[in-house]
Amino acid sequence: MAVELHFVGHLGNNLFQYALARVLAEELGLALQCRPARERPGFDAVERASGIVDRLDQWHHRFADVPLQRPGREIDHPQWRQVMGEQDGWHGHGVDLPFLLRSGRERRIVLRGYFQRTEYVHPWRDRVRRWYRLPPPAPAFAAGPQDVVIHVRQSLDMKLLGRALEPSFYVRALESMTPAPRTVHVCGLGLDDPALTAALAPWRPRRLDLDAVGTLAVLAHARRIVLANSTFSWWGAYLATEAQVVYPRPVRGYWSPDRPEVALEVPEDRYTVVEGVPVRRWQPLRWASAAAWRLDRPGHDLALRGPGGRGWRLPATLESPLRWLLANPGVPFGLDDLYEHGLDVAARRPLIEVLLALQKAGELTADDDALTWLARHYGIDAK
Repeated sequence: MAVELHFVGHLGNNLFQYALARVLAEELGLALQCRPARERPGFDAVERASGIVDRLDQWHHRFADVPLQRPGREIDHPQWRQVMGEQDGWHGHGVDLPFLLRSGRERRIVLRGYFQRTEYVHPWRDRVRRWYRLPPPAPAFAAGPQDVVIHVRQSLDMKLLGRALEPSFYVRALESMTPAPRTVHVCGLGLDDPALTAALAPWRPRRLDLDAVGTLAVLAHARRIVLANSTFSWWGAYLATEAQVVYPRPVRGYWSPDRPEVALEVPEDRYTVVEGVPVRRWQPLRWASAAAWRLDRPGHDLALRGPGGRGWRLPATLESPLRWLLANPGVPFGLDDLYEHGLDVAARRPLIEVLLALQKAGELTADDDALTWLARHYGIDAK
């Protein structure tokens, strides 16, 4: 094989991965081989609990032209590998595409990443949209020209990661539309969220409970769309070439300016980008006894010490968020609060392990099994 793609994540992610791999295969005259996503037990458990189960290798036959294998020249060596876990500091997005198009013809190209950048898709947009074309939805689910389709992601995973948009974003988007929506259709994940339901109530939205590809088809044939910060949502709008699209830029997290490696703005006039969209703050954790603990700095390390001689040696990078927690005993908090007070992504794992230990000791409480879900998401044993 010559372009070897290992899928990561689920359907919205997979569509980016496949597009890049197939573009490379076609441009370089190489064979294409797609392999299923590797199981990640904890992460996948969170995704399943969030309603995210669909993958492109399961549903490729529903699209116009998405074979998982394509013929072409086959090369075993030398290899060019862009594989998560093999390169320090690479989180699955950036790739030197011009180099590969110049120099990849005599290489075996192995890809395992997310590759969520418009520049890997848009130069070949007509081709990609043709591959991913979907038949129109059944008339019972189709949106009319003055209707608006809202796609939402208010699921568990988005709350855990601090990515869920405030419902006020959808309200402002609908209020700004001219002409006013005739019918509002809402689809996606987390449709039963109370805050979302209350916010959209004035429009009496029509709820669309469809499978993933059926939902994508509704989006792909809509004329007016309001997106969530979701790759699935992005693809629905990208395939809807006649649609006017409202695109959110959150204040933090995924799709925000603090994640420049994810670059998904589309250079088409039909997109309206809304800057500074607020993100819901999920604060399921409380450490009531924090005032009884203290931080020491033995040498270059950080020591968290508590009653009865209990304690942990921790990375020094945790000093700022831990000092904030110790100064605010009993205050509800979540990962977003800790990021705001200096939590470094690289120190997230040891912090979650400490919080789990405090929970087991009865000193920290967590609503909705939040800490267990966080541990699963990041591959930490919560037992």
